[in-house]
Amino acid sequence: MKVKISVLFIFFALIVTPAFASVWDGAGLTQVSEGVEDDKKTVTLQNESGAQFKVIYSADVSDKQAAKIADVAGEITGWKTIPLNDLRFFISDKTIDVVVSPVKIEINKTNFLSYFPSGLFFFVDLNDYILRYDFRMNYKGNLFLRVKGIYVNETELRKQIESAVANPKAYIKTGDLEYLVNKLEDLEAKVALLKYDLYAIQEENFRLKAAVVSLQNRSFFGDVFPVPIETVTKVVEFKKENPSMNKDQIQKEMEKQGVKVSGNEVFLILSVYFNEYK
Repeated sequence: MKVKISVLFIFFALIVTPAFASVWDGAGLTQVSEGVEDDKKTVTLQNESGAQFKVIYSADVSDKQAAKIADVAGEITGWKTIPLNDLRFFISDKTIDVVVSPVKIEINKTNFLSYFPSGLFFFVDLNDYILRYDFRMNYKGNLFLRVKGIYVNETELRKQIESAVANPKAYIKTGDLEYLVNKLEDLEAKVALLKYDLYAIQEENFRLKAAVVSLQNRSFFGDVFPVPIETVTKVVEFKKENPSMNKDQIQKEMEKQGVKVSGNEVFLILSVYFNEYK
């Protein structure tokens, strides 16, 4: 009878044991406790080094997600120069967000933790499973900047933080991707505006030269015979395409194309636009 009861007890225990326990076990993590926060499941875990952290989630956790959490937790709890107060993971459909609350962030014996009031934020994109950091720094309450990049190791992260603390304005210009993108867009807008201004100036210059051609196209008695802007344009464009052609050759070609223009008018156009006086 006792054997039957023992077998039934083991069978019942296997049924009621949460499925996610095996997920954490498979990642080398030990479940310490579980609960609910804001309608989300929570579990406090401990890794092989004895460090504890909390995971908040809604849907079932996959083996790959559990393994990544174990890997990231092992890395962060193993930091030598940034001691931790709290470490939390939030699993969503697209990311695993990681919130790190340090005890202190000490640089040259000065604690700069107040510069990071929200802690240090990391995330794992579930498309590539790469760990990235992206957190705000509040420099003396009057300058805000983002420290972001792909996480390599603690040393590289400290270099980024130290660089931002030492010279925040320079860091913004060289390290903040948003700043660089905005500057690039600003420069592109200025270039586009300059191109537009240049086009407008060139157009105005062309028309002024056309006006000079017309003013120079006078009769013996001083009467002005305006040369149509369309005619001037065709002669100029043809000359650009055929730089070796002279006045007479261009006039003949214009006649073939049905463009009425005299030899004197071609001469004036070439002299004003190309400095040719032959």
